[in-house]
Amino acid sequence: MKINRFKVLFVAILLIASLNAQTQVARFCKISIAQEKRGVEVINIDYGAAQNYAVFNDSLITTNLEKVKLKSNQLDAFNYMGALGWECISIVSVITQYHQFPYDKFICIFKKVFTKEDMH
Repeated sequence: MKINRFKVLFVAILLIASLNAQTQVARFCKISIAQEKRGVEVINIDYGAAQNYAVFNDSLITTNLEKVKLKSNQLDAFNYMGALGWECISIVSVITQYHQFPYDKFICIFKKVFTKEDMH
């Protein structure tokens, strides 16, 4: 009898875990940070809205993501995204030539797990 109880408990735990996993959705966004020749950092964000992959039920999520463009530098942008619960999973540094002036550009990929209820 003891073994059967453990089997039932184990199956119940697996079932609950699989149901929980099905309600979670990972979403990604890309932040590009370019340092212009004057030393000004320009921050842009792409969260896939054009492809309808990152359409959130709460418009505040999108509004908060857009605010990262207002940050004055890379560290402020990273700290801000971390405060929103996003995790940086990749950074690529690129040196680009623009009108004969080289400038640095960082492309950062962030990830956050949402519930399906947070998404359209």
